[in-house]
Order: sequence, then structure tokens, then C-alpha cells
Amino acid sequence: MTAPITVELAVPASLDDLRDEWRGLEARAGAGFFLSWSWLGTWLSTLPAGTCPRVLRARRGGRTVGLALVVPGPIRSIPLFGGRGLWLHATGLDEIDGIAIEHNGWLVEEGDHEASRAMLTLLCGGEQPWRRLTLPHLHPSAAQTLGQPVDGLALRTVEEPSWLVDLGAARSRAGGYLGLLDSDMRRKIRRAREACESLGAIEVSVAADLETARRYLDRLVTLHERRWAGREEPSSFIRPFAQTFHAKLVETAFARGEIQLLRITAGGREIAYFYNFVHRRRVSYYQSGIDYEALPGKHSPGLLGLALAVEHNMALGHDVFDFLAGASHYKRHLSTHQECLRTVVLDRKGFRHTAEQQLRTTLLPWIKRVSGQPVYWRLWLRKWMGRVGLGICLPAALLVLDACSEQMEPTMAPPALATVAR
Repeated sequence: MTAPITVELAVPASLDDLRDEWRGLEARAGAGFFLSWSWLGTWLSTLPAGTCPRVLRARRGGRTVGLALVVPGPIRSIPLFGGRGLWLHATGLDEIDGIAIEHNGWLVEEGDHEASRAMLTLLCGGEQPWRRLTLPHLHPSAAQTLGQPVDGLALRTVEEPSWLVDLGAARSRAGGYLGLLDSDMRRKIRRAREACESLGAIEVSVAADLETARRYLDRLVTLHERRWAGREEPSSFIRPFAQTFHAKLVETAFARGEIQLLRITAGGREIAYFYNFVHRRRVSYYQSGIDYEALPGKHSPGLLGLALAVEHNMALGHDVFDFLAGASHYKRHLSTHQECLRTVVLDRKGFRHTAEQQLRTTLLPWIKRVSGQPVYWRLWLRKWMGRVGLGICLPAALLVLDACSEQMEPTMAPPALATVAR
């Protein structure tokens, strides 16, 4: 007879004990890199003071069969309605969540769907003091369990495509990886390769030691910053939290073979750097730094660099090259398959939820249309609210100053009327 499952939500007593427990379960689970202790342990150690993550733990007969980390905090999406929320492996703060966890979910023993449901049941219980549970960027298999309707809760989902290359199929094709792409993409890559070869021999170098990995990452950040300089919304990758997080991640995960840093050069000139994660024969392309001035004309060093990175990992015998989520056209055209990541939001039903949904479905779409920048509509809204506030406050301040100046003027007697002799 199968032992019953018990689930608890608790403050982690010791990171060392949690690391050992997590690593042990990780070996029995089929999860990817973003649910590994390398990623989440680094995230825990980088969180700012005052952040209070909780451990969601499922046990069966005394053995841990499920783990997750949730962070409580105030709901900030539409502050008017307030309330508390819970985030799975995230915080609800853009400056922290910009590191963008993907393929998210519980860490559970492979195939233990009962543990997954029991963990969700505990979080959704009426005694829990939260109004919203956010499960960002769930892996397709996790979304099947966690994306189901729950009694008393309103379910909202957001889907985002994730793009990948089947490296096994590329190896088995006579034309290799490029043979799987459309003719227009092959032409662009071929022309970029010719332009690159005019500078000298193309070389793909791999950081073989930690010191080289640090140096490659520094150069990647420099080129990435140059590309984003002058943009209204800065790249989340160069925010302080992200920089600290990734520096730690390289330090802890490189020795485990989970970090891949590539450098592409032509005739000794650097063309591009790529920062990838390697986990269970799956390579996840995370970030790049590209010298867009290296090639003349409209040739794309980025497309060529990514094609070379795919071919490099194909030769290493990996199974999948994952471009991760995003709507960038180059991901779609360089990939062979698509997955769908889902963000699941569960709200307790009530007046606040109903009113917020009305705003979300009527006012916010209008704001996005007016802003003309759907990606940065919140930045646009803050800017215009600031302008409106300034337009109201400045005249008010001038009126106050004018009133004060009148009170401060000395009282003078009215001039005497001249007597006119008649």
C-alpha cells in the first residue's frame, strides 16, 4: 500500500540542509536546469535582506518527494487593490525576477503526480493568507497539473512560445543543421560567414577554466551594454541583482559542467560571446554579447554566431539546443520545434478580483494601444502619470508661493488725497 503524502510550508532552517535535500531529490526528478540547486541555490543566496522565501515540502513515508520555493509579498501589478501574493521561484519584483526563470514547476520525483496535486492543494487552501498565487513560465508538463481550475479560485494563464533545435535530427540530416532551416535564413548565415571569413579564419573557443569563463562573461556584458546603450528601458541582464546573480552562478555551476561560455572570433577579432546552460544533454541559450560593427554592411554576426553555437553543441552530442522563451523572430527562424511555457495565476474570487479584471480587460489594453510600446507600457504609464502630477503640482505650488508673497509684503497706508482748492 502506498504511504500517504504529507505537505508542509515552512521557513528553511538551514541552506546547507536544504541544499543536500534538494540535490538528493534532483537526482530522482526529471527537471531541467532552472529547477536545479545550481540555479535556485544561487537565487536564494542572492535575494536581498527582507525577502522571506518558504519551502513547500511533500513527504511520503518520511522521504521527500516534492520541493518548491515560494516567496510571499504585496501584489504590485495594480496597487489600487492590494493584497498579498505568493510567487513560485520568483518575488513579484521586476528588478529581481528579470533573471527570468523558465521551465518552472515543482521539483518532484518523476511521475509522482499525486505529490504535485497535494502541494497545490495546500497552497490553495482557504487558511492561506494570500489573494494571488503566481506560477511563472511553467514547463509544459508542469502546466498540465498546475494549470487546472481550482474550486474557489479564478484561473488566468499567459502563454509564451519557447523555441528549440532537435540536435539529433540535425545530426541525421545530410545538410546538417542548416539543412533544417528555410532558404532565406541559410542565405543570410552563408553571407555572414563569407563576410566573417574575409577577416580571417573563424574560431569557436570554449572557456575551459573558471578564470577564462569570468573573462568571457565580462566581455559579453561589455558588448551587451554597448548594444543596449541609449534605450529607454535597460536590459534586465545588466541590472545589479542580475549581475551579482550570474557572477555567483558561474562560480558555483562552472565546475559541475553546467555553464558554457563560447567566444567566436575571425582572424583574431572577437565577433560574439554566448552564455549557455548545459543540463542533461540540453543546452539553453541564455544571453549573448555581439559586436555588431565587426562585419560590414547588413551582415548579421548574431545569426552566424548562433548557428555556430548550435553546430558546436550538435558536434558535442547534445540532444537539444533551447533558445528559451521569447517572440524574437530570429528564435523562430533558427529553431526546428516549438514548446509553450505557461504562466498560471490563481486569484481568490471576490470584489477585488472582479474590479481588477474589469480594469485589466478594459483600461489596460487602451493604455497599451495609446503607448504604442506594448512591451514597456508600464514605463510609459509611469512617465505620463509623472507629467500629469507635475502639471497639477506646479500651478498649485505657484499659487501657494504667490499667496505667501502677498502675506509677506509690508502693509502700507493709502496715499492721502490732495485737497483741491476751488
